[in-house]
Amino acid sequence: MAVAGRRTFIVASVFLTLTGALHALGHFTYRETDPARLAIERALRGARVPMGLGMAPSMLELQSALALSIAACLLWLGVLGIVIATGDPTPRTLRRLTFTQLAGCAALVLLYARFKVPPPLVSLAMVEVMFVLSLLRQAMGFTR
Repeated sequence: MAVAGRRTFIVASVFLTLTGALHALGHFTYRETDPARLAIERALRGARVPMGLGMAPSMLELQSALALSIAACLLWLGVLGIVIATGDPTPRTLRRLTFTQLAGCAALVLLYARFKVPPPLVSLAMVEVMFVLSLLRQAMGFTR
């Protein structure tokens, strides 16, 4: 069944997946060289937070866990969108999913704009545009 806006939704979901992959790649490949920032990194490595269960991660480990959680969630949501959209969703299901993805991306775009973090801001803004295009195609009845 050809559902209007489905292909555009799939492209947006692929973009979301790529954004998650790029986020993880950036986390693993970024190397600090500025001496002042290296000192901050050492301090974060040394500051431990008791979290229970005998675990006391460093502040740097906590930051890494959160950064990689975002990457994993973006990958997860992108793949989930692809799985649903390629499984012959009804127009109503695709529209509801598109609104959900739009809201989530908008929240992240606003968050990254507020905290002035350009890479995910730009990447997710492009994803948001693709979901908007999908929604417009759904409203106009375009099947591509």
